[in-house]
Amino acid sequence: MRVKILFVLMIPIMLYAETYIDSLKLELLKSSDQVRVQILKTITEYFAINSPDSTIEYCQTGLSLARSMGDSIHIGFFSIQLSQILYTKGLIKKAIDYTKDALNYFESNKDSLQIANTCLTLSVYYFDECDLDSAKIYLNKSKNIFKSLNDTHGLLSCNSTESSIELFLSNYYRAMENNLIALARYSEAKNNFTLAILLYDAGQIYYDVKNYSKSMDYFQQALEIFLNEGSNFFLGLCYVSIGRIYYSFSQLDSAKIYAQRGYDIFKKVNYEIHYPFFLNVLGNIELAAGNSKNAVDFYKESLLLAKKHHNKWYESYSLQRLGYYYFLREEYDRAIRLYLESNILSKKIKSKDISLDNHYFLSKCYIITGQNSLAIENLNKYISLKDSIFFMNQHDITELQVTYHTENVKKEKDLLQKDNAILKLEAEKQKLLKTRFLLGFALVTLLAVIVFYLYRHKQRHNRILQQRIEEALKQQREQQAIITHQAGLTTLGELTAGVVHEINQPLQSITLCAEGIGLENKEKLPPNEEISRNVQDIAGYIDRIRSIMEHIRLFSSGQQEEYCQKFNINECIENAFRMIRLQLNQRGITVKQEIPGELPVVSGNPYQYERVVLNLILNARDALEEKGKRVNGGYLKEIIIKSNCKTNDVILEVLDNGIGIEEKQRSKIFEAFYSTKKLGEGQGLGLSIANRTIKGMGGRIEVESEVLVGTTMRVVVPVFHENLGFPEK
Repeated sequence: MRVKILFVLMIPIMLYAETYIDSLKLELLKSSDQVRVQILKTITEYFAINSPDSTIEYCQTGLSLARSMGDSIHIGFFSIQLSQILYTKGLIKKAIDYTKDALNYFESNKDSLQIANTCLTLSVYYFDECDLDSAKIYLNKSKNIFKSLNDTHGLLSCNSTESSIELFLSNYYRAMENNLIALARYSEAKNNFTLAILLYDAGQIYYDVKNYSKSMDYFQQALEIFLNEGSNFFLGLCYVSIGRIYYSFSQLDSAKIYAQRGYDIFKKVNYEIHYPFFLNVLGNIELAAGNSKNAVDFYKESLLLAKKHHNKWYESYSLQRLGYYYFLREEYDRAIRLYLESNILSKKIKSKDISLDNHYFLSKCYIITGQNSLAIENLNKYISLKDSIFFMNQHDITELQVTYHTENVKKEKDLLQKDNAILKLEAEKQKLLKTRFLLGFALVTLLAVIVFYLYRHKQRHNRILQQRIEEALKQQREQQAIITHQAGLTTLGELTAGVVHEINQPLQSITLCAEGIGLENKEKLPPNEEISRNVQDIAGYIDRIRSIMEHIRLFSSGQQEEYCQKFNINECIENAFRMIRLQLNQRGITVKQEIPGELPVVSGNPYQYERVVLNLILNARDALEEKGKRVNGGYLKEIIIKSNCKTNDVILEVLDNGIGIEEKQRSKIFEAFYSTKKLGEGQGLGLSIANRTIKGMGGRIEVESEVLVGTTMRVVVPVFHENLGFPEK
């Protein structure tokens, strides 16, 4: 009923407006050029709201007339109006040309505010054109001018635009940083519409980092303001964004309601260039609901509009969604073709988030179609791109926001304290006026004495503190050396049984050979050849014992020495395994080695690296033993040792099918004195020292584990390059 009443009341106003415009059109025929320009400006402003197509005609007429008169102010006005209408119709290149014309005229008049606003408009247009370099150039120019003018509203718009650009590049931290800067400036601007835009931007950032609950809070706050402000453009964006969150929560009915409501509102503003965004969201919802026909129609319509308006981002995303549709239909060749086409566009416009999904689904398609090399290539690109995108996780962004709110609270508290102090001083000013002068001199003198005393005391205290710090650091280094030495002794203790077996075997052979020589000497004509062979065997066994003992000596002493040399990790693997293989055999553990013939050399201490290998094998042994105690019946205890080279890294992997490591323990296993073993069965130093050793070589240790399935310990060390030399200690 209210809407009907409002419509009835609006009828006279609408009739009056149309009558007024008709009278202005008649005035155009008989007025001077200066008056005609003013009339055309009024008509243009009216049609900009009611009839955009008519606006173009009157803008072009006004622009031609203003140029013939040399009226730079109106040239700028009509150029900006034309650019805005062309932008809404998706003709961004033409919009950019008219905006640049306006900028030239504003610059000739040295109108700083108009120059700043026009540069910001160009930045937005280039951003929608996916020309991010040009967008940043004009944005920085606009920001610098607004700073010089101390224009808070302009700076807010710049921060919001910069936040959008950084979000497009998947720089979530920078996007949030600009959003928080803008929110801090909002306290000076106090504009509800601006606040709503900033809240919407924050919601978009949290949506992209997959914090959907927080994203929903910001979108709903923005929605309440836009409902009061009456902005159809942003109102439509809010509704469809909330629909996307419901889609992420798999609440498809709510998702469809909000997305459709947003699309219906958005169509009123005739921003056809952004229709693909809404169409793709509706397509995603329909596809999730099982309405494939509706979904593919939305995707195809979105693709046609994106191509029509030359918007590469929407075109790339629409191709990706169509690829996903055919992927679900198991038409993998068609899906691959669409993903590749999408990927070409996403790389051109530097859209990491679209490229990320493309590589992921391409790898799945290639796996299904048996193209394993292409599957691995795309999977590696997906992993690499994912790591580069999520350099700033949700926790860091939350900390940034907490810092922002904390600083605001502190500022408010400081201001409150300052106000209270001023009031108190004003109240006591008259009473203390005479006394203050007399006390002032005495107070200054006393303060100078105190400051001098504190200065001298602080110097003395700092010297004592410096000495204590140096002593503590020295003591810490000594304790670390003792701990490392004890860990090495513990490792040697673990090797005792294996070494004893290694030495016992040649000793037994020596004993048998010696007995043979004794028996042969009892004969009258001993066979010289047999004696010679036995003597040679004895010498060989003695050399073997000497070699074992020499290796243990080097292994023990070499770990304490600070030096670097080139070495092959395969030799360290072989040496470590040789010292413990008999012990593993006795425990029924099968060891498989997948070691290539040649690997690039690495740099570091080979004996320390050998201890790392030994520690990983011993941990795998203990994991197998622990699982053997828990499972019913026997099972095949197996350790696999692999080595390989990828790009510029040499990789060692020790895999076991043992007890595994719980997820909550994985983040702690590299801490000193932390152990998953029972009390008395381990010191918790092995992995801590191993991790420090590998980091000293410029590498890292990675862990993959599943309880009762097994563990993979991966040691990654960079290849040694002659031109880079040895790493600094």
